[in-house]
Amino acid sequence: MRKDGEVTSYATGYNAKISKQYLRFLFLLETLNNNELLELTKDSSGCLRVYAYACLDYKRCKEINKIKFVLMQDTSLVPVMIGCGGGNVNIKYLVQKVTFYNRKSIKSQLKDYPREWIFDL
Repeated sequence: MRKDGEVTSYATGYNAKISKQYLRFLFLLETLNNNELLELTKDSSGCLRVYAYACLDYKRCKEINKIKFVLMQDTSLVPVMIGCGGGNVNIKYLVQKVTFYNRKSIKSQLKDYPREWIFDL
């Protein structure tokens, strides 16, 4: 994820292909505990900070408001691809608008995505 560096929605591009980064996000969500995710919110990669925040938000972490406050001060730019559009966006904005990570769709995607795909990433 760090190498790719991009924050994406579930499907991206002209053909709406499933995003490898989003599948990696689901993998983080399933495999890391809250303490490990809290550490990732301090990572040098803005992409990982955003994904860790989204995981903690999904898991309803008790410290989410503290993490949100810190990340709201973060003006680092992160490449973003939502659907077929994208650009560089402030982490602050992403934390405010993490709407493409809604709880209902994540729950469905966690249930449906083939686990073996993660090894192809």
